[in-house]
Amino acid sequence: MYSVSRSIKSQKNESVIPKLREILHLNYGVSLAPLLITKSEFHSKARNNLSPVKNIIKEGKILFGKTIKDLINGS
Repeated sequence: MYSVSRSIKSQKNESVIPKLREILHLNYGVSLAPLLITKSEFHSKARNNLSPVKNIIKEGKILFGKTIKDLINGS
């Protein structure tokens, strides 16, 4: 999952994802299914206990950046 500003949501990130998906699959045998979501969308889904954010909060792993708790609390 990416948390991005609305202005770059559909630009830079979406152009990198296909390349990264292929690299991860070829080198490590893993699938990449990113979720591009703004902080406000994340907060809304977290407050309302909606999927997929509900599952991310329960099962997600942080690779880098803010923790899920920080994203929810706005830190």
